[in-house]
Amino acid sequence: MGIRQCFEFVGDGSDKYWKVASQGSNVDFKWGRTGTSGQSITKEFDSPALAEKAALKKINEKTREGYKQVPC
Repeated sequence: MGIRQCFEFVGDGSDKYWKVASQGSNVDFKWGRTGTSGQSITKEFDSPALAEKAALKKINEKTREGYKQVPC
């Protein structure tokens, strides 16, 4: 199935984004200041279930930090 979600954080002088997409055993993360190409990394896991679990864990972490989900 896979996960694809986008988030932004605006406040405290910050205006940044964070994106996550899981497909199969890979999870792609992308982040940076709004209006820039930012940085990205792809992490590979042993199974699609582990990849999805890692993506959800990071999503929960970002929402606790104050990131708000936005349309991708």
